[in-house]
Amino acid sequence: MVKNLEALLKNLSLSKKFTLLLSLVFLGGVAVSGVALANLLNQRAANEITSKAMILMETINGVRDYTNLQVKPELKSRLTTQEFVPQLIPFYSAREVFENFRESPESREFFYKAAMENPSNMRDKADQFEAGIIELFD
Repeated sequence: MVKNLEALLKNLSLSKKFTLLLSLVFLGGVAVSGVALANLLNQRAANEITSKAMILMETINGVRDYTNLQVKPELKSRLTTQEFVPQLIPFYSAREVFENFRESPESREFFYKAAMENPSNMRDKADQFEAGIIELFD
């Protein structure tokens, strides 16, 4: 096969050899730039998702702090009974705000869960994977 290729190249004129060489260089350049562009776009998409997630987590932490520092003292002072009020729990307010956020179509892929082994809200019950992570912190 190599001999056939050598014979074919010997029979080509100089302009055809030059055209073939430039075509090979062009195709190689297109392939390399395509791979580089795909990697760049993947990295940029990952950075954008991470950035959105970090902003969202900071917002949810702000809601939890607000509930803990401002709402909880106000509600506790006005309650006369010792009944359980979920609005006093910072995770409850954070989860409710997050669920409102998830109603928009572009935010449906985000999830928030304050995973615990013994939560007051069963939505936050840790699954097997999350329980393993929680045990690492104990």
